[in-house]
Amino acid sequence: MPEAAAAAKPQETLIVDQGDTYQLPDITAVATFSLAKAGQLMDELVSTGLIDAPPEGFAKLGLPEKRDALVSLLKQLSGGGDTEQELAGEAQAHAKQEAEAEAKPEAKPEEKAPAKAKAEAKPDKAKPKPKDKAKPKPNAAVAELPKTPDADDPIMKFAAKIEKVTDRGELETMLVDLAEQSEQNEFYRGGVFARLQSNPKLWNESYASFKDYVETSPSISCGYRKAMYMIEMYTDMLKLDVSWAEFGGIGWTKVLKLLKVLKVVGKEHLVEWVEKAKHMSAVALQAHVDEALKPKDEKGAPVADVSTMSFKVHKDQKEIISSALDKAKKAVNTEVQTVALEAICQDYMGSGIAFKDWKEALAYARKSVPAEEAVNFAAAVVEALEKLCPELKFGDLSVDVKEAA
Repeated sequence: MPEAAAAAKPQETLIVDQGDTYQLPDITAVATFSLAKAGQLMDELVSTGLIDAPPEGFAKLGLPEKRDALVSLLKQLSGGGDTEQELAGEAQAHAKQEAEAEAKPEAKPEEKAPAKAKAEAKPDKAKPKPKDKAKPKPNAAVAELPKTPDADDPIMKFAAKIEKVTDRGELETMLVDLAEQSEQNEFYRGGVFARLQSNPKLWNESYASFKDYVETSPSISCGYRKAMYMIEMYTDMLKLDVSWAEFGGIGWTKVLKLLKVLKVVGKEHLVEWVEKAKHMSAVALQAHVDEALKPKDEKGAPVADVSTMSFKVHKDQKEIISSALDKAKKAVNTEVQTVALEAICQDYMGSGIAFKDWKEALAYARKSVPAEEAVNFAAAVVEALEKLCPELKFGDLSVDVKEAA
């Protein structure tokens, strides 16, 4: 025998021969059998003589129907009663006995009595008929077989469920649901990443940065760029107070694109944009989002040749700028910040800088003087006061620079 054949593990027998009976598989285990095991059990039922042949059309049945057919057979065999196969077996045995009797010389009447008496005296030792061996004990023998360990396996449960579905629409719905569950997990992952990002103490002892943590941690199978996209999606959805279900299963990449435009136009336009996304590719949707995000004039028309200007301002400067923009928007009747800024600049170009009072003017003048020129600035202010108020006597003015704290 070749070594490979000698090392091969023999196939486990499903029906165990116990001498005068057969031990059948557990019915609950048969309900989870794979296609291969179902075929093996049917082959063993035939080879042991428990049935003459597989039921008609058994080979063409699906897995759930094959399991049902096997369970039905096992219930008949373990529950007693004369099945068709048992009756046929008894008829064959009876015909065989008659043939043997015709082949032997006729026995004398007195010789038959002792044999009959012996058979009546010891009925329990009578040799079983060929088909008696095929009759298994009632359910007690079946109960001896432990349940198979894969009965509760999620894959086996899913396989058992899916094999019973025969409707195309139901199967397609299952595909959509499975895809939706997978996509929604990206939102959940975004929440986990956001939590990690906002708590550096959880990872900064082992990693130089959050990017380093995401890219090198053996527990994270995600690129840094995608992680940041998922964080953005998670935080934007919470800010807009919209649910995952409202996006209608369009996929997380399209969701991310819609969130960008919804932050500008408002979530009341969510349904409209979801309908667009359902009938567009990701590339086409991005083009529509880009168009929607382009600056518009007062009439809502896109503004051509738009450029960007950005400034960093101090807190007090920001307050003045914001107040000026609000005042200008009322003056020129607009809600567009850039239009208000343009109006302010136009006014300045015509009349120059204007202040509410001398204090604002003096404060503005002071901001343009470097620290090392502060003494000279103060002296210039005093000199101006003397000219403005000649009736006042200021005397000698001593100015010292404060030492740094």
